[in-house]
Amino acid sequence: MKILFVVLLIVLGIFSMAGAVEKGNLCSLLTKSDVESALNRKMKEPEKAGNGCVYATVDIPYDILIVEVEKGGISGFNQNKKNKAKAGKMKPVEGLGDDAYYDDRQLNILKKRDWISLQSSSLSLQTLQGLAKKVMERLK
Repeated sequence: MKILFVVLLIVLGIFSMAGAVEKGNLCSLLTKSDVESALNRKMKEPEKAGNGCVYATVDIPYDILIVEVEKGGISGFNQNKKNKAKAGKMKPVEGLGDDAYYDDRQLNILKKRDWISLQSSSLSLQTLQGLAKKVMERLK
């Protein structure tokens, strides 16, 4: 009976460790406050959209930040990186995940086999990197 209980705890632990991404709560990877600080603007409540979360400003001019996580997206990450490199639109980024690059307004990170992207038309690469570090910490 004790062995069954231990196995049950391990299984439940694995599922809970899968965290926000597996439960579909991608909007927990960044708080509204995290994004408000980065943009220095008042934000609406984040909204789940597809494989990610959209953070939008409440006032004009509208601005958004999109955070996406594609579990097992390593092949898409690599293909996108190759395409952007051919087009001359890819800048390698050091210090994030196993691999990372920036293209115009999207920061792409490979963490193990997962593709994480942060997109914004107004945030600098440095700001996106700061937000990406928070996302990656919360994905642990």
